[in-house]
Amino acid sequence: MKNKLKEIRKSLNMTGVELAKKVGVSHSLIYMIEGGYRNPSMKLAKKIAKTLGKSLDEIFFDDICHETLLKSNETA
Repeated sequence: MKNKLKEIRKSLNMTGVELAKKVGVSHSLIYMIEGGYRNPSMKLAKKIAKTLGKSLDEIFFDDICHETLLKSNETA
């Protein structure tokens, strides 16, 4: 899953290790999520978003995905 986790985390001057400690997972899991190799559970995604002060959409949904969802809702 493409995401903006790394970009947002870095903009807050936070390391992957720091984020991992705050949400209670290993730093390797954070790096795997950032790289698109693993998808977080909904529970973990919510913890990450809350810790970073962002919405799930801001972190885990890209603009193209968001636009596609909006268009499909308009035609439904």
